[in-house]
Amino acid sequence: MSSRPHIRPVAALWPLIVLALFTLALTWPTVRHLGTHVVDRQDPLLNAWIMAWEAHQLLRDPLHLFQANIFYPYPYALAFSEILLSTTALVLPARWAGGAPILTYNLAFLLAFFTTALGGYLFALYLTGRRLAALVAAVAYAFSPYRFGHLSQVQLLAFGWLPLALLALDRLLSGRGPLRRNTVLLTVFFLLQALASFYSAIFAAVACALYALGLWIAQSGGTGFRSGRHGAGASCAERDRHVAARLETRLYAQVRMGAPPFRLRGREEQLRRIGALLVAGVVVVLVMLPFAWPYLQVQRELAAGWSLADNETFSASLQAYAYAPPQTRLWGPLTRGLAYIYAPCCPPDTLFPGLTLLALSAVALWRGRGRRRWLLLGFLAAGVLLSLGPTLHLRAGQPTGIHLPYGWLFAHVPGFNALRAPVRWAALVTFGLSLLAAWGVARLQGREGAARLVAPLLALTLVLLEFAAVPLRLVPAPAAPAVADWLARRPPTRIVELPLASELPTVPVPVGQPRRAWEVSRLLEHQLASTRHWDTTPDGYSGYIPAGHGDFAREMRGFPSARSVALLQGLGIEYVVLHQADLAAARREAIARRLPQFTALSVAAEVERATVLRVAPGVGARALSWSLVAPAQATAGRSLEAWLLVRADEIAAVAPTRRLVAEVAWGDDRAQRQPVRLPLIVEQVAVVALLVPTPATPGAQRLTVRVMEDGQPQGVLLQADVMMVEAPTPPSLRPVAVTLSEAEVPATARPGTSLPVWLSWRALQPLDHYASLSVRLVAADGGRVAQQDGPPGAGVGTVAWQPGEPYGTTWQLDVPPDLSAGTYTVQVLWYEPGTGQRALLWEGVDWNETLTVGAVQVGD
Repeated sequence: MSSRPHIRPVAALWPLIVLALFTLALTWPTVRHLGTHVVDRQDPLLNAWIMAWEAHQLLRDPLHLFQANIFYPYPYALAFSEILLSTTALVLPARWAGGAPILTYNLAFLLAFFTTALGGYLFALYLTGRRLAALVAAVAYAFSPYRFGHLSQVQLLAFGWLPLALLALDRLLSGRGPLRRNTVLLTVFFLLQALASFYSAIFAAVACALYALGLWIAQSGGTGFRSGRHGAGASCAERDRHVAARLETRLYAQVRMGAPPFRLRGREEQLRRIGALLVAGVVVVLVMLPFAWPYLQVQRELAAGWSLADNETFSASLQAYAYAPPQTRLWGPLTRGLAYIYAPCCPPDTLFPGLTLLALSAVALWRGRGRRRWLLLGFLAAGVLLSLGPTLHLRAGQPTGIHLPYGWLFAHVPGFNALRAPVRWAALVTFGLSLLAAWGVARLQGREGAARLVAPLLALTLVLLEFAAVPLRLVPAPAAPAVADWLARRPPTRIVELPLASELPTVPVPVGQPRRAWEVSRLLEHQLASTRHWDTTPDGYSGYIPAGHGDFAREMRGFPSARSVALLQGLGIEYVVLHQADLAAARREAIARRLPQFTALSVAAEVERATVLRVAPGVGARALSWSLVAPAQATAGRSLEAWLLVRADEIAAVAPTRRLVAEVAWGDDRAQRQPVRLPLIVEQVAVVALLVPTPATPGAQRLTVRVMEDGQPQGVLLQADVMMVEAPTPPSLRPVAVTLSEAEVPATARPGTSLPVWLSWRALQPLDHYASLSVRLVAADGGRVAQQDGPPGAGVGTVAWQPGEPYGTTWQLDVPPDLSAGTYTVQVLWYEPGTGQRALLWEGVDWNETLTVGAVQVGD
């Protein structure tokens, strides 16, 4: 007859029913609005799109899972945000059965809470052998204030696989159960957690490493960490004592018979466990590599990582550990004075763990037995330390200057620089506290009768009173426009929707209310609607926005224009969808006025409040030519700024993913490589700056530059002679891609009057600095007789200029009353107001520092 304890089905099932009911109750009224409402309209819509894309692509083309339909032509667009793959897997049947993205997202939202509660429950049951104590841990872990501060981010809610991975790891290292089964379970549960998000992959790896280290230390110092089988009620300590007695008897018998000591076989068993752990690690790496590779590529090619300053901003402070969610009935009003924000984008994290968990954890540490209870304390202490980030903050935004280990980890451990918010390490804190709380409840429970119920039911009641934040505030999800169905009836193609996602009008929100801004956000409306047709677009929204997308948005503000149409043709866009109701009246009028000028644009359809324009195909890539401008003198041993000048005979569109490098060298020295980032449009000419280190030896030096693409040279070798000197050199002339589009200068003027000069300019690429213009009336001998300085555009700074659009103003030159009669010229020059550095301006054929815009005959 089997000696295994009999587990009653009802005893195993009722906790799952209770956890499901808790999930529905504590997230109320989500279950009533599964297909229509979300907690806000930003990250939930992004995550709904991610899960819908994965469900779509896994059936259609799983090998190109990361080639999402946003931010074309950038590859791996799915890797701009979290992957959510294991969360998507839970709702794949619903999505494949025709469930709408919002419905499947809300199902995943509820399952994230339930699976987290279930994982916490099973691990706590394994540690304590008490179902009610494990139920307290499950509720405390799944519905903690930290998690309720991240309701819109399902990637931070799905942490149910981590407890199961640690449970399998504990059984594997402790020798409980079949080694092969534990290895498989550890591998599977770790992968499920790692595929929930990039954050959880890093968290799970660190958590497993810390737990394995702590378990090894605890076991080396003796056992005593209570851990019962499900329903058995027996503790790990009791089983360990029986096992130790049997091992001692067996060892004595072997010694008497002359056999080798049994501890050698124990060492072999340890090696088998270590080998199994290594096998699990190798399998995890092999499985995760195809999913991690796109993230690594995005980080390498687009510099998508975060800086230490970003980590500093989004680190926890001790103040955060005293701040509770404002919607909680008990602690919300009491801790409202500790509210803070990280930045205008982000609400505060609510890390207050509640007094009940702290008290129960203290009981566990005080009344517990065995060294292994300190493992959980070290686990949550590591979570607190990591959540504080690079520098200790007592209050948010007020660093103490005390450096913490996170800075070293950021610099030396792969993966840490891909995390923006160290505060999210608090997930380990809530996990550790919930397990200690379960242990504390188990120590307080009576052994028989009703006394066994008092402590866990009281603890559960107090936890619910501290944590409950119902009903949740929900907002309606946006409905897809009719034009999305029109697109769905056509073959897949490339589209642009105007206004772009970042330009959609929305309700103004007071500064300092980021959560309210998320509730009215419209950034994801186009993207969510694309789940109807899955057409590709250069627009989009994600956790990371490519730097080149700002240039695309800037060019499209002038639509329709020669530049924007050339860009659309260069990207292979077939349709432009104009959402008329969302376009400002002035922009609608400008589009209607300009549209007849462009034969490449034609009306394809009128669908309710949207107009669909068809874009005729372009003629293909245009040829580019290169030249080099460098200063005549430079300071030896410093860096100089040189400029690559790119010319195109006609408007040329340049793909943002085009990778060019400049090989820069002095004389015969070894060339250094620098990336060259061209603007999306080259109209006549574009300027690309190069920062070049100079030789330390004074004297004449020759600078050589070769532009390369995929190992092939683009044009001839570019050269410039530069004299190296020891003294600091003044700023050199800087070429600026600006051209004079119109000039009106009176032919005559009288002394003592004002001479009006109208000047209009066009930027040929986005400008990155402010500029001033000097307008001068110059005599034949070069002397200035009148001058006026100021910004070249009337009320619009040069950094805000729309490339291709004219900007100008009228300048009034006061002609001196005693000025001699004769012919004078009007000359202009550009300079930076801060440094006085002058600019070279493009005249259509060549560059000049001073432009002559007209001649004036002065006389009576």
